[in-house]
Amino acid sequence: MAMTASVLMTMLIMFFDCAGFPNDDGGRAPSTQAAVRSPLPNDDTALKSAPDFNLKDVSGKTVRLADFKGKVLVVNFWATWCGPCRAEIPSLIKLRNLYHDRGLEIIGISLDEDGPEPVAGFAKQFKINYPIVIGSLTDVNAYGPFDSIPTTFIVDRQGKIRSTHLGMVSYGEIEGDIKTLL
Repeated sequence: MAMTASVLMTMLIMFFDCAGFPNDDGGRAPSTQAAVRSPLPNDDTALKSAPDFNLKDVSGKTVRLADFKGKVLVVNFWATWCGPCRAEIPSLIKLRNLYHDRGLEIIGISLDEDGPEPVAGFAKQFKINYPIVIGSLTDVNAYGPFDSIPTTFIVDRQGKIRSTHLGMVSYGEIEGDIKTLL
């Protein structure tokens, strides 16, 4: 029972943080949380390794973080119902188009709870060109925990988390982080 309440509370926090809060006239105001970027440590020994995962993609194939060893990764936690998450997708597509040949991979970890079919349809509709896997609260806790989406992690070729962006992140911010690692 306590775990169910914890999961429900986390999902409510994620929903309201992403979707915004009701304002006085009954509409929805945008979330006031701006993107927050964690600084890069100066000492490589202080960097945290990105937690491995074994998740199913939208076609049912198992995808592991270890499958991308030696690549620079953008690990993006998102959901189809999240407006800021949707707004980031064109930037992620463009970054993959520009830098994939230099060793960049983007992995979208969907936190949708309706299964892979709606996510697959969404990915097709938005022409997402990077792997999409279905995640859970377990994955959120392994990487954080964090309480809002989108949340994006930049992982270097050695599998170390170089930066974390809580909230919507711009094309330029991600590009600036990955260019130094490619």
